[in-house]
Amino acid sequence: MKHTILICLITFLSQSIFAQYGTVSGTIIDESTGEELVGAVVQIESINAGAATDVFGKFKIEKVPAGNYEISVSYISYQSKKVNAVAVSHGQTIALEISLNSTPLETNTVDIVEYRMTNTEAAVLMEMRDVKGVANGIGSAQIAKSQDRDASEVARRIPGVTVVDNRFVIVRGLSERYNAVMINNAMAPSMESDVKTFSFDIISSGLIDRMLIYKSPSADLPGEFAGGAVKVYTKNFPSKPFEISYNQSFGYRSGTTGNTFNYSNRSATDWLGFDSGMRGLPSEFPANVRDTEGEARLNVSKSLTNSIGIHQEKAPLDTRSSLYIGKKWDKEYGEFGVVGAINYSHTRSFYTNNTGVYNVYDEIMNTSDTVSYMHDSTYQTNSRVGGLLNVGFRNKNHRIELKMFGSQMGQSEDLLRRGIEHEQGNYVLSNFYSYNQRLITSSQLLGSHEVFAHHGTIDWTFGYSSATSNDPDWRRIRYTKPLDNSTNSYQAYIPFSADPNYFGRLFMNMNETTPMAAFNYEHKIHSTGNDLSGVQQFITIKTGVYAENKQRTFSVRNIGYKAASFSTFMNSELPNQNIDQILNPANINLTNGLILDEDTKPQDSYTGGTNLQAAYLMASIPLHRWQISGGARIEKNKQVLNTRNLQNKEYTIKLDSTIVLPSANISYNLSSKSLVRAAYGKTVNRPEFRELAPFAFYDYKRNAIMNGNPNLTFAMITNYDVRWELYPSTSEIFSVGAFYKYFENPIELYFQPGVGSGGTLSFAPGNAPSATNYGVEIDARIKLSHIASLLNGSNQYQKENWLSQFSIVANASLIRSSIQLSQKDKETNVNTSRPMMGQSPYIINTGIFYQNDSIGLSISAMYNVIGERVVVAGVPGIPEVWEMPRQLIDLTVNKSIGEHFDVRFGIQDMLNQSTVWIQDANHDGVLDRKNDQQLQSFKRGTYFTFGITYSFKKS
Repeated sequence: MKHTILICLITFLSQSIFAQYGTVSGTIIDESTGEELVGAVVQIESINAGAATDVFGKFKIEKVPAGNYEISVSYISYQSKKVNAVAVSHGQTIALEISLNSTPLETNTVDIVEYRMTNTEAAVLMEMRDVKGVANGIGSAQIAKSQDRDASEVARRIPGVTVVDNRFVIVRGLSERYNAVMINNAMAPSMESDVKTFSFDIISSGLIDRMLIYKSPSADLPGEFAGGAVKVYTKNFPSKPFEISYNQSFGYRSGTTGNTFNYSNRSATDWLGFDSGMRGLPSEFPANVRDTEGEARLNVSKSLTNSIGIHQEKAPLDTRSSLYIGKKWDKEYGEFGVVGAINYSHTRSFYTNNTGVYNVYDEIMNTSDTVSYMHDSTYQTNSRVGGLLNVGFRNKNHRIELKMFGSQMGQSEDLLRRGIEHEQGNYVLSNFYSYNQRLITSSQLLGSHEVFAHHGTIDWTFGYSSATSNDPDWRRIRYTKPLDNSTNSYQAYIPFSADPNYFGRLFMNMNETTPMAAFNYEHKIHSTGNDLSGVQQFITIKTGVYAENKQRTFSVRNIGYKAASFSTFMNSELPNQNIDQILNPANINLTNGLILDEDTKPQDSYTGGTNLQAAYLMASIPLHRWQISGGARIEKNKQVLNTRNLQNKEYTIKLDSTIVLPSANISYNLSSKSLVRAAYGKTVNRPEFRELAPFAFYDYKRNAIMNGNPNLTFAMITNYDVRWELYPSTSEIFSVGAFYKYFENPIELYFQPGVGSGGTLSFAPGNAPSATNYGVEIDARIKLSHIASLLNGSNQYQKENWLSQFSIVANASLIRSSIQLSQKDKETNVNTSRPMMGQSPYIINTGIFYQNDSIGLSISAMYNVIGERVVVAGVPGIPEVWEMPRQLIDLTVNKSIGEHFDVRFGIQDMLNQSTVWIQDANHDGVLDRKNDQQLQSFKRGTYFTFGITYSFKKS
């Protein structure tokens, strides 16, 4: 039996890898214009095989026996052509580019039904061109050329986009709070309890069909954004009757893989991205520890296990796996499709972070006193499981889909801190252990229907999404010893009442659910003639409604260890015990040991709800070269947050608003390939629940206290855009645009003077009177063949294969912003005209791609850099903290092996430059890494990946 299985396996592999057949693929174009031709017929008559070009002029004929062939191409109103001596080798793909001459022929009308693809570069560009406003996007075809592993890495390839903390997207330099995020047609739930944003790292790149960012308002878009409305579309109908793909890849991170890796206690299910319950509070744990006394308090104290020790292992290779299956059935009355995908990843990362906190700059001594300086060693382990299931039906008039998406992510982080507190006169040794698990689910039932003889289009969506963020058992412990060396040993800081920031545990949980419904109707009411391409145009009216009801619960338990008895503890040797010993059961007692205490305050928990109802009406009027559209959206929003004050009395915060948001978009077609457009609109930005909640949270990593502000109000934004766009072909674009935004009551993070000590700063959100944000953007996706023709001064399409195998993607943004502070804020901020927080003055993304289908080889090199940006607002005598530019270079090589296998090798972050935060301490207006104060500096390491993919498609 073993021999039989082995023989079968060898036979299968040999047939797959060394099969005696190849593939003929290519593009059919117009010889004079270079435009791709849709529906051209390509035939190999000698073997009775053929194919028709798709909507992007592409064709593929698979399983062609090795040999020499004559290929014929025919197309309505074009002269037929035959290509001789096409040599097909076994296991290889032959790539052809065939041009046809147009000739006047009288033909009958042919009705061709084609379901359009949405994820190719050409499809995304076409969608960008057709929108009523300014938009940029990227499809899975371009994503596949990079090493991007999640949606946050994909997003930074889009013009005007930067990514913060590897998961938060910033559009046009505006902080993450100014974005609206939708998964398919439903608003995405928030994944963060402290900030108004969506964590893009939780969506695997393999699940994305395309991502579009709408940068200008339109009545049919959500009204709550200023940077961009981000739409992430998950994978859809398969392109073939049956498809299957499996990928297995491995990653090596310099400085981590193969080295000693520290970790705290793990649960049995950590590898699946969630805690098994090991870190949770026992089921009989009291609602508040202070409600217990004596033996009851002792029993509660012993119910939590000692889990602050450290274990060691050698960090293995990172692993990633994904499986995709697609199936569709063609029937006389339509097409059914099912797409399923699942992915899994388990990765590790180690980096060291040097952090400093400094006093006011002394101009006489040309220096600043150091408050503290720490060296943090951070060990992160990430596990993620994601999946989707999309089921759909479509025909010429109707489309109904059920889309279900889910992702579970768990991150364990163990931070070992060593350093000096100069003001306190201590050496510091402290450990921080955290675990965060996040689950997001999103389900939508969607429909689209052509009615009234294709003059009307109805689309509708019913959706439900949920998000859970759970942080069980954050553990902290701190040891110190004097700088004067009066003692040689570190002693644990053991308070006489709960102080979880130094020796304690924190349990935090957030749950959010959002049911929604949307209905849209668009109707063509009158023809205005044809556009430049001869396509009939219609005046259209569009209207719709949207409703969602978001509900959130949030709770925190602050639990700390304290000395059981003041009188007997002073002579105890307990503080001298190390981390592995100090929480031994014998040390938990009511005499000279430790017991639990609690510092949970009434306002540390809240419930919140947002009820949003929106309706809009818009019209679009095409007039040959002109396209004019405009409308208004009205949004009625009720936001309620229920919590308690320090006296444990109910405390309710309400923020209601009814806002009318007008918008207008005008475009003018200079030719069939170029246009200019201008856009105007108003949008809104509302506070998040956590920003309104009146409680403080200590951020251990940043040594900062984050507070809420019940007095926040919403911000109004006026947006202006203008852009020129050129489309040399259906897969190329060159655009130049400018934008300007004016903010009323923008929400920013402010320093709170007089709060915090020992280098700890305190911040809270607030409304500034106004702000401006403006800039220019350039975007280019061009084939080298077109660049060569421009350099040669020729308009003829270049046919050299070696040029057409290269393409360039480049985009850049130059951005400026300024905050106008109130008089009170001016008195507590060193810079009264600073940029908006998180805004970079420039963003550059470039990439060069090589694609040779004849040998199955593709190579891409990509470069990214963003300018310096404010990450912490300044205070009197202490200037802003800036994150300095960091250059990224990625390289990817992909090679096909036979008909079904692909191997990929990649290098990410080849330069491995440091992430650096600095202050312009000497106030010379120059940010200098050498002469200015560094508050933070770390490197994450260059990342190497190798993977193999098996795919099979049945025609």
